[in-house]
Amino acid sequence: MFKQVPVWLFTLLCAAGCSSTKTVEPAATSAQSAVQSPSTAPAEPALPSTFSYPMLIERALTASPDYAATLASARAEYYRYKARTDWRDPEITGRYSDRSSDTFQHERNVLGDTSSQFGDGSRSEYGPSFNVSISNPFENRYILRAGRAAQREKEADAAILQNEVSRVIYEFFVQAVYETKAIALLRERETLLLSWKKHLNEQRLANVATQSDLLTLELKLMRLQATLAQKMITVQSALRSLSVLANLPSDHPIALEASFPNWRTTAERLAANTRLFDVACANSPDLVNAHAAYEKARAEGNAARARQIPWFTSAQAGYSWLNNDTTSQRADGRQTTGGTDSDEWEVRLSMTVPVFAWMSSEIKEADANMLAAQLKETAVRQRIQHELTGYVADLKSVTEQKTTYQLQFEKLSPPTEGSAPDMETFYTLSDAYRAAEEEFFMLDMQCAILYGQIMRTLSNWTLTTEHAR
Repeated sequence: MFKQVPVWLFTLLCAAGCSSTKTVEPAATSAQSAVQSPSTAPAEPALPSTFSYPMLIERALTASPDYAATLASARAEYYRYKARTDWRDPEITGRYSDRSSDTFQHERNVLGDTSSQFGDGSRSEYGPSFNVSISNPFENRYILRAGRAAQREKEADAAILQNEVSRVIYEFFVQAVYETKAIALLRERETLLLSWKKHLNEQRLANVATQSDLLTLELKLMRLQATLAQKMITVQSALRSLSVLANLPSDHPIALEASFPNWRTTAERLAANTRLFDVACANSPDLVNAHAAYEKARAEGNAARARQIPWFTSAQAGYSWLNNDTTSQRADGRQTTGGTDSDEWEVRLSMTVPVFAWMSSEIKEADANMLAAQLKETAVRQRIQHELTGYVADLKSVTEQKTTYQLQFEKLSPPTEGSAPDMETFYTLSDAYRAAEEEFFMLDMQCAILYGQIMRTLSNWTLTTEHAR
């Protein structure tokens, strides 16, 4: 018997090995065929050549696990409240009891005769009962409302996260675009300074320029190159951050599509919009969050008040079968036996009397939460009002300054060698002219940053219909 076991095991192992070999071959064949015929596999959508910041925002939200997790927790929050209204499982109980008793009876008649009687009896009872808890419809109505408000509150958290991700994407986008333009201007200025350095070296050999003049230019060129290297690092860091946030392949180059509006026209349009505050309040996820918290607290308070209404808590149905047997023996030796059988149905309703519910602190807690949410909603409205007023005013001020600066700058003609009395003056004027270009460019970047702050307050990152002119 024991000698046959290894044979059976060896046979089973061989059979398993043959079957596994047969099942692996088609998989390998199908994998090879899939590799050999890539046209049959579903092709991934091709990435665009250029990205605008709304496109990057959409990709970042799609790839964000935090955003998806917050939406999933919103659904879980609703079901957490709904679980409080679910029917509880019914209870089935069985009972059995068996009791026995002995009796002794002593009697005396009028003639003085006595008689004694002995007896014993037994009582057995058994049967099932069925108990069902009854949900309170008055309380459940408000608990479900609180659950829906809690879900909206969590969804508002997801919208807040969406707005924050959009702000980060926009800031990196602005940084990458404008710093790239700044690098181009700095390279032009670097070329000018290198030409000036070559001229000074020639003048130094001719004993016209001093070593101090050459050292001053060297320091200026060194500071410029340090600034240029810092801006290149900033652009590379911004592009790398955009690539990671938008879930782009590491080997895919990012070309940004800069489509900013005309800042002066946009500032005037925003300042003249009297419904801007209403639009911001309608889109604000912070305001939705505060209002949902208020609705949740109010529903919780109403549920606590509903618990003060008497209501049936459970219903019970049961069946019992009873058996009573008695046996007695008299003094004269005679024995008598008797018994009865009966069954009965029983239905019960239990009701809770809310005596201590009137002294409960749940209503006070809900009222305090309502007041806190109401004050938070008021604070959010005030913050939106202050931010919009400040950002719109700042954008209008910067665009006016930018326009004034641009008009003054356009009146200046770029220096030429013919318009300058000597080469030193030409290089000095050209360096100042390039520096003035950079200052004008920094004002333009400040407008873009203020515009992003306005979009964050409005919770709207698609205000790009009016392109720069």
